Amino acid sequence: MNSRELAPPVAGSVFILIVLVGLVVLAIGWVILWTFLRHRNAFSLTPVVQSDRERWIGLLRGVSGDDLRELHLDLARIMRSILSERSGRDMSSWTVGDISAHPALTSVARLLGEWEEPSFAPESDADAHASIESAVKEVERW
Repeated sequence: MNSRELAPPVAGSVFILIVLVGLVVLAIGWVILWTFLRHRNAFSLTPVVQSDRERWIGLLRGVSGDDLRELHLDLARIMRSILSERSGRDMSSWTVGDISAHPALTSVARLLGEWEEPSFAPESDADAHASIESAVKEVERW
């Protein structure tokens, strides 16, 4: 093969330049998408009106039953519905980890975390009255 038949070395550097520009565009797009998604998940809690607080406390105090598991599941469901109402987002399926990722909700996440053991353990030594009162105190702090 004759050296005159070979492609000039300039063609390789053009290919590398095209790949490099493509990777830079891809990285910029990824950062923009990540920033957009992160801000989209941000939300704010509405201020609590006294009538809402009283209604929520009534819901929490109305939870009763002999089965600790059902009682704690009801408390967690009610607390998530209250958070949904305050945030304007459906939080019924949010895990404790999802809720604790938001700084304004860490105390609620801690409370829901405490209720997981009685909600899912075959037997629990949790105190129903103490659980209800801790939920009421949390709502009263808002």
